[in-house]
Amino acid sequence: MNAFNTTSIPFGAMEGLGRMFYVISPARSSFATLEEVPNYVTQAIPYFFLTVGLELVAFAVGHEGGGAQERAAMGKQEVQIGPALGSNV
Repeated sequence: MNAFNTTSIPFGAMEGLGRMFYVISPARSSFATLEEVPNYVTQAIPYFFLTVGLELVAFAVGHEGGGAQERAAMGKQEVQIGPALGSNV
């Protein structure tokens, strides 16, 4: 019997984080047919926003004296860099 309940919420969350950092088993991400492949983009959205939120918290804590102007300037710079790197978003 498997030691992990692969349908439990904590296991699913850990597997999602594992996918994000490429540390899941190849057996869990290999499929026989195209129809069996899950929609990884939809599954990655919560983890994406979680990491964006963590980045904002880390930035706010690390730059307590910087103020809103510095954060706004950095955000504007990040938005301008995206198209320069070829992002179509």
